Amino acid sequence: LMTTALHAQNFGTQTGNTNSNTNNSVIVSGQNNRLLASPWSFIGSGSGNVITNGGHYSVIGGGLNNFDAGSASSKLGFIGGGLQNTIGFNARFSFLGGGWSNVVSSNSTYSFIGGGAQNTIGADGVPTLYAAVVAGNRNTTRANYSLVFGGAQNTINAGAVGSFIGSGQFNIVSPNAQNAAVLSGYSNVAGTNYALVMGGYYNEATGVASLVAGGS
Repeated sequence: LMTTALHAQNFGTQTGNTNSNTNNSVIVSGQNNRLLASPWSFIGSGSGNVITNGGHYSVIGGGLNNFDAGSASSKLGFIGGGLQNTIGFNARFSFLGGGWSNVVSSNSTYSFIGGGAQNTIGADGVPTLYAAVVAGNRNTTRANYSLVFGGAQNTINAGAVGSFIGSGQFNIVSPNAQNAAVLSGYSNVAGTNYALVMGGYYNEATGVASLVAGGS
């Protein structure tokens, strides 16, 4: 039984695509897409999409100007589509479904952004592990094992391990407030461990295991 390695391949209708030093990798179609030193990787279509720096087993399905920075140990990064979405350097096993200008920051491994616009996991110098932003606009989490489900301009700060924001706008989980949550509302703050704000606006839960049900 003989087997033959699939070397760098370009298929379909293409203009200006580059598949360089990437054994067993494929660009199906589109224009100005680039696979650079990223074995076993795939770009389906679109324009200006890039997988680079050894992003092994990585995928960009399509879209415009999406970027997987890769690394020698960066594996299984996935960008489904959208516009100007980024998986940063060494953000291994991360998923970015689509949307616009969403970012999984460098070293933020096992992270998930479903879609939306300008959502961010991690920050420069703040690797964030096992975190997720499902959707929404300008939501940010910098804490391990944290989740922002939706809404706009909600923030889970660094050290707030295991914390959650459901939706709403301008809600905050404070730095190091572990296992805290804001379910919804406007400008609410969960300020310490196990604090919970269920809704309303301008509420603050500042005692350990404190609860604000709603109102203002």
